[in-house]
Amino acid sequence: VGRLYLASSDDRGHTWSQAKVIVDNEGLDDVGMGIVATPDGELLINYYSRFGPSGSRSQAWFTRSRDGGLSWEPSVPTSAEDTRSRGAPLVMSDGSILVPIYRSMFSDAGHQSIAAVSVDGGHTWSNHCVPNTPNGEANEWTALEVEPGRIIGLHRVEGKENAGYLWKTESRDRG
Repeated sequence: VGRLYLASSDDRGHTWSQAKVIVDNEGLDDVGMGIVATPDGELLINYYSRFGPSGSRSQAWFTRSRDGGLSWEPSVPTSAEDTRSRGAPLVMSDGSILVPIYRSMFSDAGHQSIAAVSVDGGHTWSNHCVPNTPNGEANEWTALEVEPGRIIGLHRVEGKENAGYLWKTESRDRG
């Protein structure tokens, strides 16, 4: 069963601390981590847990450290759906947090990129579906705020006709 570890370096990567377990949901496979450091020294992480072998239901999560990784808040689900994550959290210019999550090909509802948005520091989340590809096969996405309120997203495409391509999306209202 997978768990998430974190190691740090104070000398630009020449040496590293011993890896420390930061997430270990008992009996679950914790994978797909994205991490970002905020200007005030917080670390924000999103990841997902599989409830069984590949193809089983998944849950996307969010956690944070306010002390540079020494301690971590309890993980909070970013969606009630069968979701996964790949890209790192994004702290928006208005202070909200966007986490790029998606329903996997194993979900009964099918692939769908979702912008999980929190306006209260990651305690609660609202989900906003991102327009899908014409064949409905976009997933594993990441996002960047290129100017206040304007988000550019890149999604992996799995459809037979365009497998291996990236799909670009854009939002002008913070996702």
